[in-house]
Amino acid sequence: MTDPAPVDVIIVAGGGLAREVIMQLRRSDRFRPYGILDDDPALTGTSIHGVPVLGAVSEVKAFPDAGLVVAAGRGRSRRAIVEQLADVGVGDDRYLTIIDPTVDVPESCTVGPGSIVLAGTVLTSDVRIGRHVVIMPNVTLTHDDVVDDFATLCAGVALAGGVRVGAGAYLGTNAAVRERVIIGPDATVGMSAAVLREVPAGETWVGVPAAPRRNGLRIMVALHHLELGGSQLNAVDFATELTRRGHRVLIFANHDGAVGPVADLVRRRGLELVLVEDDHVAVPPTAPYRGRVRRAMVRAARAFRPDLVHGYEWSMILDAAHGPGLRLGVPVLGTVYGMGVPRWLPRNAPVIVGTAELHEVARSYGLRSTLIVPPVDLDQDDPAVVDGASFRSECGAGPGGVLAAIVSRLEPDMKEEGIRRSIDAVVALDDPRLILAIVGTGPSAATLREHAEAANARLGRGAVIMVGVRTDPRPCYAGADLLLGMGGSALRGMAYAKPLVVLGTRGFARLCEPESAELFRRQGFYGVGLDQARPLAEELAGLIADPGRRRELGTWSRRMIMDEYGLRVATDRLEEACRDAVAAGPGDRFRAVLRTTLHRTAAELAGPGGRAVVGRLRATGLRARGRGG
Repeated sequence: MTDPAPVDVIIVAGGGLAREVIMQLRRSDRFRPYGILDDDPALTGTSIHGVPVLGAVSEVKAFPDAGLVVAAGRGRSRRAIVEQLADVGVGDDRYLTIIDPTVDVPESCTVGPGSIVLAGTVLTSDVRIGRHVVIMPNVTLTHDDVVDDFATLCAGVALAGGVRVGAGAYLGTNAAVRERVIIGPDATVGMSAAVLREVPAGETWVGVPAAPRRNGLRIMVALHHLELGGSQLNAVDFATELTRRGHRVLIFANHDGAVGPVADLVRRRGLELVLVEDDHVAVPPTAPYRGRVRRAMVRAARAFRPDLVHGYEWSMILDAAHGPGLRLGVPVLGTVYGMGVPRWLPRNAPVIVGTAELHEVARSYGLRSTLIVPPVDLDQDDPAVVDGASFRSECGAGPGGVLAAIVSRLEPDMKEEGIRRSIDAVVALDDPRLILAIVGTGPSAATLREHAEAANARLGRGAVIMVGVRTDPRPCYAGADLLLGMGGSALRGMAYAKPLVVLGTRGFARLCEPESAELFRRQGFYGVGLDQARPLAEELAGLIADPGRRRELGTWSRRMIMDEYGLRVATDRLEEACRDAVAAGPGDRFRAVLRTTLHRTAAELAGPGGRAVVGRLRATGLRARGRGG
């Protein structure tokens, strides 16, 4: 009699747990990993440990004969996926129970469908494990324990006898629970906590002995400057919304002697602010961090006692990783809203990115990436509550005039080229109706001012106005007829029902309209090169000549922002990312910062040419793995 053929398994959700499940399936004669379904479009067509990602979760109907296992790491995510699959007719009979071959399940114990039990787990007697439970390695379950549906027990958890773990609860690595204690549904127990009494539903308990942690987190947000810029405004909007939700947020920022207008905004929002002066606007190429910034950050963290440090852009991520992360063991979360993600970012720090393309790149580097598009506060950025008439008057835009505005930090790396080309387009058009207002300051302010003065001299009128810094730029958006820009500032302008021409580098400029919206959704509101660009002067000429077209595009712009880029939805995702980072802990911080320092130093010494070669070699390797090689 021949052994039955192994069952083909579709793994739903392609994260770290999926990799563990694949290894476990390959140690079993009963199962064969067939494919992975994941709603992240960046994964489709790739492979994980040689198992192909076949498409989105909704494509499960194409594999009616395969068994299923949901490998999302958090119980709420597994529950949502199971509910999604139930809507298309997937019942409990489709789900497999995956138990490592080394685990002995006594006859008095039961494990429900969809559950995953990894190596080293011990079940003694009369243990009941529900549906879609995840038991990580080396967990100990003793007599009469009950683990309800969608619960997650991380590596090394130990339950004494008669413990009940509620549905969706999460027990962190090495947590221990006293006999006959109840962990409520959707509760969280922190790493290495010792639980001696009942944990109510939905609460988070930490420490030895475990005690309730306040519902709100203490979050230290680190900004690399306080000049007017997209990351800074996004960070302040996020911090304000998190504060409304009961969290306590401290803004830590460095400056080079001129603090910047965002500091006033921070204070107006009622947020705590700590400043440090440092001449280095970024971490020097071969230095691991900025010494003065790191020391000040550690002092601020000791006083504030944060649960998490959230660093915006790579310099602050490095300072945080070497400062509160390394010195104090505080978990670090990073956000990169620039147009590139360094591959050498610390592996123990999850990273938030703003575009699908960067999300795909970050994951290819092995970073734990979350996609959260730069948000817009639709209550603050609302044309119905902001009057732009005074700004139009200040700029000299009369009833028949067309006022174009750029609201941006004036810096040489990404912004200066697009602003120069905008000034040149004004000269090329030579349309007396057109005025270009440039709002902001930064390192390129002086050179751009010279360029504007030369343009005005050539045209014989004040066609380009260098407005300078505004602590509240909202009237500038509201008063404009059309906007030019990139990133978060561009999105904020669209909320005022204005048409937008997206700027980039190497000649990129393109109108944001229904035909180009998908391009910007994927790559962000930015572009490089002429392949997908249009001549900037032509884009502006069409808008200047057609007020009806401006109104039509403005209405569409506002609707797009309301539907896809609202602050509340983005903050929901950020709040989850913060809690996940705190629950995961600081990780192997010593190894992470050493690796980052060596990798970054080697990359800087190699120069652009060497980095390009490494990038091409890595891309070749990724394509090979995507083909299953």
